[in-house]
Amino acid sequence: GIGPETLCKPPNLRTTPMGRDICDLMLAVGRRCGRSDYLPCICWGIRAHEAGLWQVGDKVALQGRMQSRRYIKLIDGAAIEKTAFEVSVIDIEKL
Repeated sequence: GIGPETLCKPPNLRTTPMGRDICDLMLAVGRRCGRSDYLPCICWGIRAHEAGLWQVGDKVALQGRMQSRRYIKLIDGAAIEKTAFEVSVIDIEKL
């Protein structure tokens, strides 16, 4: 599992075009050197609704799996294919 880690951006609860409720989270994961890495996470269904109520600074622990997805980003008018990596949350709790 991952955690305890800190929610560092406001949760973004939304509905996908396919009608699924999801919540995007960004966690700050501390390193030994005093710096942080930022870990994007996606919660689904009831967990998305719970996470959508949380606040920046809340501590959370989670279990999930890393996944990648491709998307297109326009850079100077050119469509560039990019890959995003994120954790698809299986279980999460606010501490």
